[in-house]
Amino acid sequence: MPALVELHVRYRLQTAYAIHGDSEHSSHVDRSVERGPDGWPLIPASSWRGRVRAQLESLLRALNVPVCYPPAPANTCPHDAAVLRRLRPYGRWFCPVCDLFGSAWHPSRVQFDDLVHLHRPRGTIAVAERVSVSINRSTGSAEEQHLTSFEAAGGDEALHTLTGRVRGYLEPVQVGLLVTALRLPTHFGAEKARGLGLIGTLEIETTQRTHPWSSPAVVDEKTVESWVEQALEEVTRLAAPAAV
Repeated sequence: MPALVELHVRYRLQTAYAIHGDSEHSSHVDRSVERGPDGWPLIPASSWRGRVRAQLESLLRALNVPVCYPPAPANTCPHDAAVLRRLRPYGRWFCPVCDLFGSAWHPSRVQFDDLVHLHRPRGTIAVAERVSVSINRSTGSAEEQHLTSFEAAGGDEALHTLTGRVRGYLEPVQVGLLVTALRLPTHFGAEKARGLGLIGTLEIETTQRTHPWSSPAVVDEKTVESWVEQALEEVTRLAAPAAV
């Protein structure tokens, strides 16, 4: 039976990061970072969720698990004929990714919050301005009129910890797949070639409630790891042809 599960996540970044968006705080640069109402930079829930989903899709395809090709609705479950042909012998209409994250035809089982800075000292905004230049690949020299400025978030090392929450009514095997997906990203944001957004460590605390009004209980790491193993066994089973 599904339980209300919450995953409290902490990413420790090794470098600053750049999630660019429209910001009224920094009109003097070409590309400013995404910020919250308090002016502090953040990683929007949509960006976090999108990166985690894309990484899970890549992993499962590498394992030959049938996965559709979003975002075009015609190419997502249950309308991708090639994927559906492999899923139906197992009684499925949706690939493991769509079943967890949703599609145009299936509601998501999980909800992501924004990733925000754990430490936000008063009077400090962890943003620095940087300069970028485009390089002509043919000549190996800088392109004329292509010098741009952008913001990077993170600041001092003490401000590199981001925290967020993911929750939903999930079966243990779905929790295991979600935890696997959260562990996959190695970077966040743009300018990865310049070393930005490098993820160092990840901490996940899992809690669950058997009833909406009950107090959350922490799930021990051994149990979570057993759910991860179950999830991987379940999805890799889809990679093999179903028995006739």
